[in-house]
Amino acid sequence: MYRQGPSGGPAGRMPAIAPRVTRFPGLVAIAEDVPEGLIALPGFQDVDGRPWSVQVRYRDPDVARRYVVVRTTRGSLDWTPVIGTVENVYTVMVNCGARPAEPVVEESARVEIDGGMVPAVRIACRDGECALAFDWQGQHVYVVGVGELVDGLRLRGGAVADFEAYDAAHRARYGPGAQ
Repeated sequence: MYRQGPSGGPAGRMPAIAPRVTRFPGLVAIAEDVPEGLIALPGFQDVDGRPWSVQVRYRDPDVARRYVVVRTTRGSLDWTPVIGTVENVYTVMVNCGARPAEPVVEESARVEIDGGMVPAVRIACRDGECALAFDWQGQHVYVVGVGELVDGLRLRGGAVADFEAYDAAHRARYGPGAQ
């Protein structure tokens, strides 16, 4: 429910995310459990007035570079977006501030989601970070962050109630008027 500010923290209140999760054309991947010591900051992106992606940035409230982002982008499009851009694991990495190690090596990996294993591509990044990309339930899912958090993350399909709980936890931590 918060957009990210220049310092990596919340920059301000966004419109309610629950209606966007409801309108999203498929399941949204989230962490099975919020990693210990991290807070969940959900967000979304619309394109041409339609839901494009939902993501959750799980981050340490004291150390902004200790994070993992789970981003679900709509897969089968029933419309042609005007922006015409292509989103992939590399664009998500750039948006998260992760830089691939050189030379770039894409390795096969497996991700646990909803109790099953899904094939993925893993890319090592600089500074101990990494990225995963895989297709799930007709959507594209990208996971970017600190390697130990990414590799230990179990995912599941999220519901509106999960996003409401993330918001409630943020308000409890920072107060009812928290931006």
